Amino acid sequence: MWNLICLFAVLASSSDNTSVETALIGLLLVVCLIPCSYYCWFHSLYTAMRKDSSMRFGCFFLFFFIQMGTSVLFAAGIPGVGSVGIITAADSLKNNKVVGIMCCVAMSLWIILACLQFVGLQRVLLVFRRSGHSVEQMRQEATVEAGKAGYQAAKSDVGKSVAKAAWET
Repeated sequence: MWNLICLFAVLASSSDNTSVETALIGLLLVVCLIPCSYYCWFHSLYTAMRKDSSMRFGCFFLFFFIQMGTSVLFAAGIPGVGSVGIITAADSLKNNKVVGIMCCVAMSLWIILACLQFVGLQRVLLVFRRSGHSVEQMRQEATVEAGKAGYQAAKSDVGKSVAKAAWET
């Protein structure tokens, strides 16, 4: 939320069209990414712990790594990405000192978040290894799940074909 407040402060203090774009993208990211992060990595981790599933751990690692990369990207503060970071802070310090300091705080928070995500990723990896899981086991579970999905799809198609043939006769 602090990122969004800073984006609107940058928008109020500057007259760039990129500030408007960045603020709207930031608002869209708040609305979309919070539920997506819950479903993609938190729910995957919860299910992995509950069912002791290597494949769910793999999903967690994938999505959490993407989120960690996104935090690093947001700390950079590239204009038009939807975040306040070092580039936005440097530009804002020229126009308005208060908004620039707010942007520096937001950049610091993004950096702290990325560091905490790295620590969290290491801890989950430690739990993954201590529980006896491996990448090979993850691949095997993915293959089994893909086979089950293919079987269910084929079973559904065969059932529909048999029903259709029976109806036509």
